Amino acid sequence: MNDAQMFDVAPNEAVVNDDAILRLVQRALSDSHYEQFRNLQVYCEDGRVTVQGRLPTSFLKQVVQSVIQSVAGVREVDNDVTAPPD
Repeated sequence: MNDAQMFDVAPNEAVVNDDAILRLVQRALSDSHYEQFRNLQVYCEDGRVTVQGRLPTSFLKQVVQSVIQSVAGVREVDNDVTAPPD
């Protein structure tokens, strides 16, 4: 199965499996060019993505959230990244 494979469940509705979502999220984080994102742990269950780790700024924590939310199939993001207040 490739990253873009989807399974039709109803007209105009599709579900992407968690493994595919996880690969797409990891690729999006890697493609963001923020090297710090490569050290984050990412998990996916039922379209809910959890990201954990530490970043140097709360701004980068917000960027991680935005990058993950932009990935097709992500239903919700639990951002458990720690960062000092800016």
